[in-house]
Amino acid sequence: MKDLLIQAVSGFPNLYDPNAPGYGNRDMLADSWRRVSEAMAVPEEECRRTWTNLRRRHYN
Repeated sequence: MKDLLIQAVSGFPNLYDPNAPGYGNRDMLADSWRRVSEAMAVPEEECRRTWTNLRRRHYN
């Protein structure tokens, strides 16, 4: 799941790149997470939680 999530999120730079357009826009973020969730057929909350865990492990 982790590799698929990374691939899905990579299509939405506003989820991880502070310089991307829409990075701080809550509506765009919600839409991006919804689309990642649909692409993976996994609940949105699980996608967000897994992504957060991956980022924490990578940056610590």
